[in-house]
Amino acid sequence: MGWYSTPFNYDGTSPTQVRDDLQKANENFQALSDVFENGTPLSGRIKSSYIPGGGGNIGGDIIVNSVTVSNPVRVNIGVDLSASAGGFYQAAIKMPVGVPGSMIGWIPATGIWGGDSLIGVNTANEFWVIGRPDASGRRIINMADDAKVLGNVTINGNLTVNGTINGGGAGTVPDPLSIGRINFIYVSSADFGIDFRGAGGYTQAAIVMPLYGYGSFISWNPYTDGQHFIGLIGRVADSGVFCVIGLPPWNSNSQSYDLTKSRVVHIYDDLTVHGVINQLSDISLKENVVVFNDSVLDVIKQIDIYKYSLKSDHREHIGFIANRLKDIFPLGIIEANGLYSVSVMDVLALLFKAVKELIGYVEDLKGTV
Repeated sequence: MGWYSTPFNYDGTSPTQVRDDLQKANENFQALSDVFENGTPLSGRIKSSYIPGGGGNIGGDIIVNSVTVSNPVRVNIGVDLSASAGGFYQAAIKMPVGVPGSMIGWIPATGIWGGDSLIGVNTANEFWVIGRPDASGRRIINMADDAKVLGNVTINGNLTVNGTINGGGAGTVPDPLSIGRINFIYVSSADFGIDFRGAGGYTQAAIVMPLYGYGSFISWNPYTDGQHFIGLIGRVADSGVFCVIGLPPWNSNSQSYDLTKSRVVHIYDDLTVHGVINQLSDISLKENVVVFNDSVLDVIKQIDIYKYSLKSDHREHIGFIANRLKDIFPLGIIEANGLYSVSVMDVLALLFKAVKELIGYVEDLKGTV
């Protein structure tokens, strides 16, 4: 019948092995005879785990309840569906559908089915890829190549990313994404990193930061020029304060921030303060402290007050022109990025000194009356 394509070769085989092999061959022959003569189903009856001579060729399908592949000579593969071996141009292993617990497993000899590395459908008819436990007992799946996900990603455990997560385009996540801890996220985008605008359906949005941690802030940090950020310095319970720390002026010659100059925060719109504005003036922050005894009345007489309109809002204001004040009272002028501004506290001190001088003149006049 052509059941065996390779002739028997029993060199060095014991008589007992020969007897067992012939018995299996006879059982297979009887099973095939029942098919052809009586129409008996073949399923479950072929002893296909043994083909004498180490190989064979069976034409057509063989349907059996289970197949155990024996590998006494420790070859590298158990089932070969490649084109060179079986002539397959396309190949697949078809698993039962709609049946819970249909898995391909890598089970150690002492393991329990379902308790180790598996790919397939679990008892809830969900497709799963279950990794192998590491030294701590946590299951790990290692992927050596890029992974492309066309649907949503739900993470119930930890996410460790050693490379870069690149977004293929705009998308939405319908439900909140909760991840235990992310050390760093590097977002690559031409326009924005996080978008809470209309695409996500938000009418109100917030970034909620830790309240009691040291240094909880949003930072614009070039690493070499010091930090400039918005957030907390120190722990709230330890008198931590909320800070907005700006940038020092840019030095175009060295192409870096001039750390010898004071940091500046620019506010381009009106500022409404519902509390008190405090300027630190503790002596511990100052050096070269001496009493200023110079007369300032002559300086004040040279300062003109102007009426003008700002180009940004076209409203009329009364105040100083910093460019004209800098030659008269340079201590009250700050330059940043090519623009001059007036130090309100320095001008206030100038006016306070002028008032003291006027009080002195008044007291001298009283003494002569």
